[in-house]
Amino acid sequence: MDRKTFIRTTSIGIAGLPFATLISCKSNSGNGGDHIHCQTGEDILGPFYRAEAPFREALNVLSEEGTPIVIQGSVMGGAECGTPLLQAIVDVWQADDEGEYDTESSDFKYRGRLQTNDDGDYEFMSILPGRYLNGNQLRPRHIHFLVKAEDHLDLVTQLYFEGDEYIESDPWASEAESGRIIALNEEEDVLTGRFDINLQLR
Repeated sequence: MDRKTFIRTTSIGIAGLPFATLISCKSNSGNGGDHIHCQTGEDILGPFYRAEAPFREALNVLSEEGTPIVIQGSVMGGAECGTPLLQAIVDVWQADDEGEYDTESSDFKYRGRLQTNDDGDYEFMSILPGRYLNGNQLRPRHIHFLVKAEDHLDLVTQLYFEGDEYIESDPWASEAESGRIIALNEEEDVLTGRFDINLQLR
């Protein structure tokens, strides 16, 4: 299902989403200059990553049940934090509604790669991921990201959602900066959110 079809069937526009600042900046005088290095916080890769996911914007390829979600944002970098990075690769993966990952099927369910446009923007459609047990406690809902761009360090991170009761007790989510715990807005039974990503120069 392409974006136009998705928006038509859900009667929702994506414009006007709140901007979530997640840039963490620090001065760095290495590599010949006092310039700013910024990077979105890192997180664990986890055991469920699969390389070479298809390039696509709709991750619910089998139209399974779940709460529809649209995530959009920008990938930025450069010496002064915030330069849009075109043609960056945003690799995303998540659990299904029941908290299960597709680790072997040819469908690559709830997995996909995106390439940022000339403004550094990306967008994908999926469902709200389910929770699953990590030992004897549930992990909060989350989406994994592996982001790559020329001349920048690769970033592995996870996105979480405001109001999730399991964030505080999770060993990884509890360490996330506020910009990786985003608000979701609901309209016509579709949740929308914005996740802007900043990469650090090599």
